[in-house]
Amino acid sequence: MKYFILILFFGIPSVNKAQNMPDRWLFLYSEGTKSKTYVDTKSVTISDFIDGHNKVFIIWVRTCSKPYEGEWVQQDDQKLIVDVSQNQFELKAIVKRYNGKIIEQKEFYNIEWVDALPETNGETFINFCKEIINSK
Repeated sequence: MKYFILILFFGIPSVNKAQNMPDRWLFLYSEGTKSKTYVDTKSVTISDFIDGHNKVFIIWVRTCSKPYEGEWVQQDDQKLIVDVSQNQFELKAIVKRYNGKIIEQKEFYNIEWVDALPETNGETFINFCKEIINSK
């Protein structure tokens, strides 16, 4: 819980300042100075059953990238299904934007669930969903 509060405290101001995004986007992690990843806190839902998995979370994750020093020009929004009990997740959709315009939009069907390996982005998504469970 301390870790989640720490992210919440430090993450939200940087989202608003750097990306000019609404308060709904919670900072999760960055990869150097070229990309930052956030999760949409307003659209999190829990589904009883999806693709053979019970009680799964549906979350949207946004990665903002800048190919050079300057503005954050690219956004990749990913819809993920997260199964905390199995420690797995699945990609269901992606929307890519460049300079605010949608350049690609895809939905995925029959995608394999993947294990969230330790110290990876997948583990970060699992931990975010666990914090939701623990906060109830």
